[in-house]
Amino acid sequence: MQQQYQQVAAALPRHARVVVHDENNHLGLEAQSIMDRFPFEYGISYGLQPTPRDVYALYRSLGATHVLWAAKSKGTDSLAGDIMFFDFVMRRAADAGAFGAMHLSSMPDEAPSAPFNDTVAVFSCAASYPTGCIACRIYECRVWSAELRLPSCRAAPDAARLERRPRGYRQHCGDRDTLLPRRRPS
Repeated sequence: MQQQYQQVAAALPRHARVVVHDENNHLGLEAQSIMDRFPFEYGISYGLQPTPRDVYALYRSLGATHVLWAAKSKGTDSLAGDIMFFDFVMRRAADAGAFGAMHLSSMPDEAPSAPFNDTVAVFSCAASYPTGCIACRIYECRVWSAELRLPSCRAAPDAARLERRPRGYRQHCGDRDTLLPRRRPS
C-alpha cells in the first residue's frame, strides 16, 4: 500500500468513487476507483469531449465523486485529452487537498457552464506536435499515431507579448536546447 493513498482514503467520504487519473496503482484508497490510464480507460476519452460540461456528464454517468491526479501528465493521452482533463480538474472541480504528489478534486455540484475557449498555442520541437494556434480537439491524435494537418490560426498571437521574452530565450527540445533569437519590432 502506498502511504499517499492511505492519506487520501482518510479524506474521502464513505461511498466515494474516485477517478484515478493516469495511474495504475490504487491499493490503499479504500474506495471504488475508475481507472482512466491508457489502455485501461474503457470509455474515457478526454480529447473527444468537446467541453468541460461533457467531461462532467461523463464522470456523472460513471458515478464519480472525486478525481485523484498528479500535476504532471505522463503523456499517455493525446494533447487534447490532457488539455481537457487539466482544465476540468484545475478550473471546474473543487480542490479537496494535496497528498504527496497527488491532488484530490471533488466533483462540482452542477455542470460547468462557464465558456470554454479551446484554442491552444503550441510551440513545439520538430519531432513532436506541429507548432501553431489551433482548436485543441485537432490534437486528439496521439503524436505517434497520425500525421496532423493544421488549418490556419483563428487569431494571430499577440506579437507584443512574444517580444517580451528575454533575450536568448531557450526552448528545450528533447536532447538539445534551441536558442531562439528575439525578434526586433519592424
